[in-house]
Amino acid sequence: LPPSGHSVHRMLSRKNTVELRGQNEEYLRLHPEVDALLRAFMCDVLRRRPVDALQFAAEYFTSVCKGENRAAFMDKPASTNETPEPYVPVLAHLKPVSVPKLDLT
Repeated sequence: LPPSGHSVHRMLSRKNTVELRGQNEEYLRLHPEVDALLRAFMCDVLRRRPVDALQFAAEYFTSVCKGENRAAFMDKPASTNETPEPYVPVLAHLKPVSVPKLDLT
């Protein structure tokens, strides 16, 4: 029996997802600065714990685009949308682990 329209759609969707994932992985391998930028951003979000993460992101990436030093940005007084709680590095003791690549084809 030929596959139904629904299962053909699922197969094509899965194939497109796998291809897109591969393209994304290749892009990130070619551009390690993207990983570094996002890691730094996430680290700074967790340090500041802004209530309005979107506003924080706008200010953060505007600062990056202006070429401002990351430390200078983080030394700026906290905006009113940030929580007053001190930063506690909950995961600071964890070391990165190597995750094997899964072949989903």
